[in-house]
Amino acid sequence: MQIKTNQARSAYDILLGLFFFICLFCMTRQTNFPVLSKFILFSLLMIFFISVPRMIRNIRSVDVFLSRTVVIYTLALFIYLMYSVVFLGNNPEFSIRFFMILMLLPLCYFIPGKGFFLKIFIFLMALQSIYLIIFELYMIFNSSPAFNSMIRFQYLSAGLGDIYTYNGYFFKIQILGNSLLPTGLFVGTVYLKDNFFKKILLLVMLSAVIIAGNFAFFVSIGIFFIGYYFFKSTKNLSKITKRLFFIMIIMSIIITPIISYTTKVLEMKSESSLSIRSEQFDLLLKDMSVSIGSTLFGKGLGNTITLQSNYRDYSKAIYYELQSIYILNQLGFINFFIFILLNIILSIRFFGNKYIYLIYLCYLIYAITNPYIFDSANIIIIMILISLKKELQKRGTIDA
Repeated sequence: MQIKTNQARSAYDILLGLFFFICLFCMTRQTNFPVLSKFILFSLLMIFFISVPRMIRNIRSVDVFLSRTVVIYTLALFIYLMYSVVFLGNNPEFSIRFFMILMLLPLCYFIPGKGFFLKIFIFLMALQSIYLIIFELYMIFNSSPAFNSMIRFQYLSAGLGDIYTYNGYFFKIQILGNSLLPTGLFVGTVYLKDNFFKKILLLVMLSAVIIAGNFAFFVSIGIFFIGYYFFKSTKNLSKITKRLFFIMIIMSIIITPIISYTTKVLEMKSESSLSIRSEQFDLLLKDMSVSIGSTLFGKGLGNTITLQSNYRDYSKAIYYELQSIYILNQLGFINFFIFILLNIILSIRFFGNKYIYLIYLCYLIYAITNPYIFDSANIIIIMILISLKKELQKRGTIDA
């Protein structure tokens, strides 16, 4: 009996690792092979399918109130799916897609954490980082107005991201697959043991994040490292004083270029990115405000806006820079509040470590203003953090 149990556990781990690798590999390599995007949700569903017995066991193991809340939430979401498709007439494909995401986000907390999740995650983030660095060098060595415009047009027209430069020497490579890079840097900082390999790997990841050129990435990285070194120093007051003094010296050196860069970024964003976000914010809220019912309970899962503005054609669009507002548009204020509250409760219940709270907070900071939240990337992040907590508990080297 024990042998059969061990064999079943081994087979489960192999399948779990395989589907997790496929999901993450497709997320990071879909820029090179767009067809891979079709396998992301499939592999994610397979992870949940093979984990059903263990998820049920874990749901039963928590307190009765929380377990019943998760079950009721899942049933209520299914009823809302039927309402969205049958009564509101929303696109069934889009409705089912968002039903899956909103159902799996709370349920993913109950998938057992695995150490190999972290190894796969860091490996693929390192691979993505190296790819961006090589791509950056390729763009620099081949830079010309015609070449730069051609590459940018190819990526924009294919919906794979954006690649552009303001000076011809440094390129911002904002492509699909970059959404997990900052979190890879955070997880590597906490998880990897201090050695020369860790320093090199983190330097490679940091270089890739800089190449990605997303301003929200930089903000979250700054907050993470301030919080990380503060937590590391709280047991020793002299260390806090020394590190604060060191930070003040560094900041005094780099504050001028930081202010200059920030001002330039905000000026450029005010002309394009911020205008698009402002437009989306107004459109999504206006669309759900046609009645009290839609304001409180939403326009239904898979709701789309049929409108073409100066910036974008929103017909059949299901990804927005402000994806959180799009979810609010579908759920309404009451349902959205319940969804957020449930996820907060689950995070508090399952993370239980100050470093993991910090990582998730920093992820939310850069994801909430980008289309990186309430999607498959969000689910992967939660699975990674559950696994990280388990590994830190095994080591017993980082306290909560």
